[in-house]
Amino acid sequence: KKTGKPAGVVGCEFRYARGSNLTPEQCVHSGLITRDSFMREFDRADWEHPHTAYARWYNSKGEFGQWSLPCRFLPEEL
Repeated sequence: KKTGKPAGVVGCEFRYARGSNLTPEQCVHSGLITRDSFMREFDRADWEHPHTAYARWYNSKGEFGQWSLPCRFLPEEL
């Protein structure tokens, strides 16, 4: 079974911000992603501080799906 984008979807909106228990509207950093994987570099000042992220699909008509559940993470040095 193929995994990845649902039929008709062209990409994903990804939003994130430093902080815990944020809403999608409070996640001030955003981007549209069209590849299966991506990497984001964080400033050293953000390392080891909690962040919250959300994602949602969008189609070629510019229609967006529902926001995902919040994802909490700690950026760190690779």
